[in-house]
Amino acid sequence: MTIGSAFLGAPPNNAKDVAIIIGLQKLSGASTLNPSAGAPLGPHRPKNANNDTRGPAIIAACSVLMALIILVTTARILVRVFHKRMKFGLDDMFIIPAALFGVAWMAVTISLVKYANVGQHTWNLTYENMGLFFKLGATNQAIFYCASALVQASIILFNRRLTGVSSKPWQIVHWVLLFCVFVYWATSFFTTIFVCNPTTAGLSLEGRGRATHVKCLDATKLQLAFSIMHVILDFSLLAVPVTVLVKSQLAWTTKLRLCFLFTLGLLSCISAVMRVVTGNQKRIDFAYDSIKQIEWVMIDISSAIIVASLPALNALLDLIIPTKWSVRRRTVASTSKGSSQNKHTPPTTLGSKSTNMGSTSDSMSSNSHHKHTEDKELAFFTDEEMGRAP
Repeated sequence: MTIGSAFLGAPPNNAKDVAIIIGLQKLSGASTLNPSAGAPLGPHRPKNANNDTRGPAIIAACSVLMALIILVTTARILVRVFHKRMKFGLDDMFIIPAALFGVAWMAVTISLVKYANVGQHTWNLTYENMGLFFKLGATNQAIFYCASALVQASIILFNRRLTGVSSKPWQIVHWVLLFCVFVYWATSFFTTIFVCNPTTAGLSLEGRGRATHVKCLDATKLQLAFSIMHVILDFSLLAVPVTVLVKSQLAWTTKLRLCFLFTLGLLSCISAVMRVVTGNQKRIDFAYDSIKQIEWVMIDISSAIIVASLPALNALLDLIIPTKWSVRRRTVASTSKGSSQNKHTPPTTLGSKSTNMGSTSDSMSSNSHHKHTEDKELAFFTDEEMGRAP
């Protein structure tokens, strides 16, 4: 008959409990290892302990966000593939695995709630729950680094379309940012996997307890450094389209829509900052209090994936509400009206030749200006200029 795992702080019930207790003692830097005494973690169970849990709310939120990520990403790909004025590009290729990693992160978070009792008070956790908490937490951390790096790469490639592939200064900016994202991903992902020697000691409390000699890097300081890198990259990527918007001559309705998108992008940046803040707070009832950080990570990863797809989905507004929001129709009409007015303007009698030439020149300049404005607006929304980028 198999004996179940003991609660945290109690003596072990089986060999697996012993290995996890030793792993916890090594993790805390204990000088002597005594598994028979147990490993007290978190507050002791009070006499009138309640069994409230935050788990169901997390499961519900993850389920909704999983569906939303799949829906938005699928819609983006369909629009890019089938819209006649759009072209499927590298930014779309990167957003697909990013969405898959985002969905995987949500799924692992649900497993943390169901099997590791995350969201419950720590005194309700067993050693087996604690082992799963550690293992699934490390898995989720690696998944998050992959998802965030892929989203950031997708945004950089979209910004590359936005600024045009012929602008050398912008190309340098984009390549530098891509390099920084690669460095961020490589260092964070591989450090998470190989933080300890042997590798199993960094991914499993049971593996750490069974290992004879364990050498590990300071995971807390590394996670803080990677979180700060993530925040810096988020704000850097947001600065590129903001700079383009400030210098552009778009209609006020277009700028209003862009400001709305940037506000959502700012939400992702703020959630990244809050993830750093909550991640460095001391948690006494860690299984219950860790939900705060999980919530901010959930907002960070989901908002980043969804916001990255919204500019591509903007063309749907022209199909759904064409009379109110269609940028292209309004711009083309303005161009045609300006051309018609210039065409019927009679020349003056004094200096008619030069005045007529000036009128023609002004007409060409006006048409060129309207055409440039139209191309810029279409470049942001319908990819007519984006389509020239790979």
